Amino acid sequence: MEEAAQRLYKEWFIDLRFPGYETTPVHGGVPEGWERKTIADLISYEIGGGWGEETPSNNADNGAFVIRGTDLYGLTHGNLMEIPFRYHGESNLAARMLQNGDIVFEVSGGSRTEGVARTALIRKDMLDRWDNPVMCASFCKLIRPITPEYSQYLFDHFQYLRASGKTEEYDKRSASSIVNYRWKDFLSQETMLKPNKPIIDLYNQNAATIYKAIVAKSLQIETARNARDRLLPRLMSGEIEV
Repeated sequence: MEEAAQRLYKEWFIDLRFPGYETTPVHGGVPEGWERKTIADLISYEIGGGWGEETPSNNADNGAFVIRGTDLYGLTHGNLMEIPFRYHGESNLAARMLQNGDIVFEVSGGSRTEGVARTALIRKDMLDRWDNPVMCASFCKLIRPITPEYSQYLFDHFQYLRASGKTEEYDKRSASSIVNYRWKDFLSQETMLKPNKPIIDLYNQNAATIYKAIVAKSLQIETARNARDRLLPRLMSGEIEV
């Protein structure tokens, strides 16, 4: 399903075979009615994450789950409940609390063989699963698109850039092989197409079918894993017989 989502994005916005492309003039690689913008132009709000404290204190008594870069893959593969729970100051959490349609973007970490720029699109189905607010960790950024309609498109664009190796151009590797992303350069220098609203609306309708299925299956995986973890000790102890 993830491959299907990427094929859909590439067909519409890289190969420019979107609905109606046959009759739409293209000038300099930009279909008529579209615009070429920097990534910063499609973002209304962005802020670095935080880590908080392990136990509550006078300055940090607001509980919230914290999504790390290492959690991003698991969010769409059935590991929604393995995210650390920490305590934060009220204003710190308020500025970083994730909403439906936000994107978490990893900007530091990585390894010798794997860079950063992993992402996750935060969806209402995921937020409903947690019983506390959620924010991203210090090595990540919260990204809020200019309008909710562009959340899916911007996320899929990030996915495409990473899969094609484009995001590696902004990697800055240290002597210890930790990667720090040239975030400001990425926002101001990397450009992308901004389709018109009818195309974005149509794309969202098509992509939603795929991504709703991905989230639903992730939740099914999590439920099955929890059932296994509850039953396996009882089976091994002989409390339950097969």
